Amino acid sequence: MNKTQNEIKTQTICQNNSQQMIFYFILILNYVIGQQTLNWVIYNLDGSPSLNNMIYVGYLGKELRLYPQGSAVFQSTFCLCLNLAAYPQQPCSLLNQPYLSMKVGSSIAGSILLNGTQYSSSLYSQPSGLALIAISQQCQINPTSDFSTIMVGSKVTVTLNFLNCLPITTQNIQALYNNLAKTISVQQSQPVVYFDVTAGSATVGSTIQVTFSSNAYYSIQSLSFTVVAVNSATPIAQILNNQLTCQNQFNIQLNCSKASVLYFSYFYISTPSQSQVITNARLNYQSQYMEGYGLFQVLDNTLQNLQITNLRSNTQYTILVFCQDQMYTLSTNQYIQMSKCDKNLYLTYYKFFTKQVLFPSHIQLVICDFMVKYQLSQNQISSDNVQFCDDLAQKYYQQSLALTVKETLTIPLSHSIIIYPNYQSDTQVAPSTLIIDRFIAYNTTIQTIQPQVPQVQQETIRINGQYLNFTLQLSSQAYVYMGLDAINIQTPNFKQLKQGLNGNNVLLVKFQATNVTQYYQTQFLISTNTNYQFYYLIATDPSLNAYFGQTYVRPFNVSEKYSLMIFIIIYILQ
Repeated sequence: MNKTQNEIKTQTICQNNSQQMIFYFILILNYVIGQQTLNWVIYNLDGSPSLNNMIYVGYLGKELRLYPQGSAVFQSTFCLCLNLAAYPQQPCSLLNQPYLSMKVGSSIAGSILLNGTQYSSSLYSQPSGLALIAISQQCQINPTSDFSTIMVGSKVTVTLNFLNCLPITTQNIQALYNNLAKTISVQQSQPVVYFDVTAGSATVGSTIQVTFSSNAYYSIQSLSFTVVAVNSATPIAQILNNQLTCQNQFNIQLNCSKASVLYFSYFYISTPSQSQVITNARLNYQSQYMEGYGLFQVLDNTLQNLQITNLRSNTQYTILVFCQDQMYTLSTNQYIQMSKCDKNLYLTYYKFFTKQVLFPSHIQLVICDFMVKYQLSQNQISSDNVQFCDDLAQKYYQQSLALTVKETLTIPLSHSIIIYPNYQSDTQVAPSTLIIDRFIAYNTTIQTIQPQVPQVQQETIRINGQYLNFTLQLSSQAYVYMGLDAINIQTPNFKQLKQGLNGNNVLLVKFQATNVTQYYQTQFLISTNTNYQFYYLIATDPSLNAYFGQTYVRPFNVSEKYSLMIFIIIYILQ
């Protein structure tokens, strides 16, 4: 029986990982009392349940999901290796994920007993084998384009989408038209491919027919274009009946003055370029409620209805619209601003005392317990010193189920856990009681605070020799991002500064991010005879989509002549 390179590579990786992980996970097995069963379910790639157990030869045309029995979500990380072609090759679930998903196919036809070898968790039993039948059946590909016409001397872009039948190995497709042949390479890492059809010397009213030649795995429909005269007028984008009052969702109408592709984007951080909008719109890219992209094909001056939902609460968005015609001429941008203000959100502080000496790793276990118990996302709960249940903690915290710490203190120590607002949902998870299973907790208290970006009451920047000393006083608790970079670099937006990047998406020279109660001071090592820009930005909390204020920019120069060159104090009057 022959195997593809992908299948051999997967098997080798699984064998290596299994050998390497035996030692690291042998300790975990000692803690596990019983194991949960995992159940296979087969789906079509459109998300509907499959009515049979058939998979396809040459491409990944079915989805397998592995569900934990008796639990709504995975309570531990779980990784798997399969004995057939799959994407991803080594699927892994994370904490609170409802199921483990993978696309599968085969290199040969016939009956296959699917076996999955786990190598990352002992909380779950080894999945049972799954009987599959691999059949030869062509996958239907329907090419698309922005227009059904092509202007004299111009071109039109054609899209081929293989997402619903990823090739097991790289496939070469030929597009044939006007006695020309173009070879298009399709692979798993690039399942959506584009190529241009040019009008050449075709005359107005003629037809250009495009056909495709492929292997036995795919059947690709032909398409045709009618050649039309050139219309050189610049397109004009239009935004109609815009409503600027607060809404739970945005409903607007858009149009172009001529046949065009109408692109749009909505955002609340920074304005993307037209090229970014075009790229992201074709991918239908959405980014955690921060931004979204899309497009319409406007052929006959018909109004396009745009409805935008899943917005962050209490936030003002900017909506950008522009048109691109068949000659690839771009219109000027049109903008409107709309606000969503619909919810009262709050941060929940849980404070408790223990007579046990708890290290940060112990507190992290409590955070992971809460995260599992209340099905919170990773960035929705942390300690007061901003310690999250990160991927590493998720991976290993189950081994500490039996952990006990003796009470050795006469005066209890205080600890705090914070649950941040879910800015992406109309439902806020905030337990009314604090139940800690691992340790004995005393005098637990719960406090809720509405998230608001605090005001800067005092800011001090002092250059002393080779150090920048920065102090900050706020009107209330917040999370502060700080960065140091060369002068005249584009100012980073919130998304960039949060990742330690400058406005050019390059790592800052220095970067800090920390929780600030009200007063904070820090120090940065700097070089003499250098021009710098210091940035800082204040957010309500470190979670995704937290509210944030402006980015403060403070340029300065470091000179060798003076040890106290700069001393700046800024008071913000309330």
